[in-house]
Amino acid sequence: MKSSIFDNFEEQYLRWIRFICIAMSDEYIDSHFEEIKSHASDIETRLDDFYCTAEQLKQDNHQVIDGYRSNGEQITLITENYDDSIREVFD
Repeated sequence: MKSSIFDNFEEQYLRWIRFICIAMSDEYIDSHFEEIKSHASDIETRLDDFYCTAEQLKQDNHQVIDGYRSNGEQITLITENYDDSIREVFD
């Protein structure tokens, strides 16, 4: 039997765990690109992200959105305000 990350949680916690997919609209990427890039190393340290362009980011973003949508997952799309979009996920 294949193990899962969920094997590490007791049954009482499993009902509180859910998948959340957050993506950015093209318009959001265009108007916030420099701000987005400024957070490039928040989770992982990137030595050089010269290759990261708004167009590449939008293309990658569309692949993620299309992949999750094709599997029936709901996408929270950030269109104007990042913080408000994140708050809506948890409300």
